[in-house]
Amino acid sequence: SHITGRVSLLSDGLAELILDRPLWLAENDRLVLRDIGARQTLGGARVLSLTTPKRGKRQPEYLAWLTALAQADDDSQVLALHLPKGALDLAAFAWARQLTEKPLAALLASHELLIAGDRALAQENAQLDQQ
Repeated sequence: SHITGRVSLLSDGLAELILDRPLWLAENDRLVLRDIGARQTLGGARVLSLTTPKRGKRQPEYLAWLTALAQADDDSQVLALHLPKGALDLAAFAWARQLTEKPLAALLASHELLIAGDRALAQENAQLDQQ
């Protein structure tokens, strides 16, 4: 499908795409970027995250996190990168990673988590909150 938008460079190799209308994407989806006339291919892109913070997109910590996401080899590594950020919305994570119920349950079982409803929190974060 053809959708127009803007590219906002965050750092070398990392950019935010701001699309003019919604596009159903999941993490790891690949995109082909072309000029407005769709005559020249400008490059390719891979979706690292479906959400971005409203502020601080160019902060070194956020860029390091995106770089780590780009280098993650599997869902377990991606989950491990999300957990230190606080409570994780499991439905949003499952959608972004395109995980059905059984693979999500297996993934969650492989990590030490406190799960309440549709949220997961790393055990170490829960212990810090209790102190």
